[in-house]
Amino acid sequence: MDDQTFKIKLKEIIEAFSSEDFELAIKKAEDFQKELQNQDEKIFVKNIIKIITAANLVNQQKLEESLQILESCYLELKNYSPTYKGLKVENLLQSVNQSIADIKAIIKK
Repeated sequence: MDDQTFKIKLKEIIEAFSSEDFELAIKKAEDFQKELQNQDEKIFVKNIIKIITAANLVNQQKLEESLQILESCYLELKNYSPTYKGLKVENLLQSVNQSIADIKAIIKK
C-alpha cells in the first residue's frame, strides 16, 4: 500500500483510539489489516492493535497483562524505527516505553 494511504488509514484508527473508543479502534485496525498484502505492514498494524488492546486492559485494571503486551510490541516495533512509511516510529516507541515504565511503577506500589 502506498505510504499516504497507509498513513490516512492509521490516522482514522488513532482518532478512535484518542477518543478512547477502543473497540472501534480495534475494529478499524483489524479491517485495515485484512486489506494489507505486505507482511511488514500487517505486522506493524498487528502491533498497533496490541497497543490499543493494552490501553483497554489498563482501563480494566489488568496491568500485568497490559505490561506483557506492551513489552512485546516494543520489541517488535523497534524493527521499524526510526521511521516507517513516513511515520515517526521512534515517537511511538518512546510512548510505549513510557507506558511500560508507568505501569511498572504502579505495580510496584
